[in-house]
This record gives sequence, structure tokens and C-alpha cells, in this order.
Amino acid sequence: MPDFKINFGDAKVLKLPDEGNYVLVVSDYAVKPAKNEESRSKGFNISLIFQFAEPEEGMENFKIYHNLWVSYDNPWAAKIFFDALTGKELDSEMDLSDPNEFLGEKVLASLVHESYTANDGTTKTKMAVASAQSFYSMPF
Repeated sequence: MPDFKINFGDAKVLKLPDEGNYVLVVSDYAVKPAKNEESRSKGFNISLIFQFAEPEEGMENFKIYHNLWVSYDNPWAAKIFFDALTGKELDSEMDLSDPNEFLGEKVLASLVHESYTANDGTTKTKMAVASAQSFYSMPF
């Protein structure tokens, strides 16, 4: 017999925020190889986790996941993101020897609702970055 009780009557349904532009904070990241072997020689992924800089009530722990593809031949998606994150037009190699320096940094992004199929076969909706071109520098 379990030694705990759960009152599911206290569960709250999470309502997604409206689509639009939001200020996001980089809360975590992981560098990951491409899923298939053929793509690994072409680039890698930076898996980013964001949180809202100014979350609505009840959304304080809401996370937005985004895989940033970094192509060795043409890293345009990564350039758009890091230009927006740093507020600079980056035109040479960026030294990411300590990517932790970007944790807590803010970036403006256009978010949309995106449908996906869950492991159990049901269709669900999540908040997602609209596209690689959807990152913008914060106004200073």
C-alpha cells in the first residue's frame, strides 16, 4: 500500500499564453550531437531552455524548449540567435569556451502554439519559437 495520497482535485489545467512576442531568459542549455550519424559531420544542436522574463501568474515555472541547429558550413540560425542575445552583429568566430555566461541573458522571441503527437498518440499543443528568424535583440 502506498504511503502517500494525492488530491487530484487540486490539479490546475495549464493554459498556454497567447501567441506573440515575449522576453525570454536562457535558463539552461545542452550541446547535443545530431540524432542521425550522417548529420553529425554537418553540425550539432544547442538545446536551449527558456523561461518567461515576466511570467503571468501561474506561469513562473513554464519552460520553452528550442533546438538551435548549428551547421558547420552555414551557421545562420545560430548567428541570428547569438546576434539577438548579445545585441551585436557577430561577424567572426565566437568563443563559447564558457557558454554558462549566457545563462540568465534575455532575448526577445516570437512564440506560437505548435501541435505535436505525444507518446500515447494524443495530439497536444505547446509554446514554441516560431522559427530561427524569430529571435530579436532586446531594446536598450
